Amino acid sequence: MDKYIEVDRPRLLGPTRSCKAVWVSRDKRGPALRSDSIRDAFIRIGRQMIGRPLSPHQVRYAAATTLLTRDPRVGKLVSALLTHDDERSVPECYDQSGDAAAQAIWRDLKKEIRGTQPIV
Repeated sequence: MDKYIEVDRPRLLGPTRSCKAVWVSRDKRGPALRSDSIRDAFIRIGRQMIGRPLSPHQVRYAAATTLLTRDPRVGKLVSALLTHDDERSVPECYDQSGDAAAQAIWRDLKKEIRGTQPIV
């Protein structure tokens, strides 16, 4: 992401163009990358990386869930990354960690202590 912001984005915009959008292109219709182009890129990259298409929304869910699972206190950060004005929408709409994350943490904890003491 840093490389895109520092190197690729300015190169795509060129010296004479400016744009408030994060994702830009050299398209003659305007520098902001169109939403269908973003969707197509996720589909293509998903197929390359995991063998199936991804949607931008799936990636948003995954990013929010990953961050919140690692640290439930990062609601404001996740809200900012998702460009939401109200951080309350993050746990309501994007945090999918729930029981599955808690169960995974419990399984890992049991594995760690299994050799040192019996688990009741």
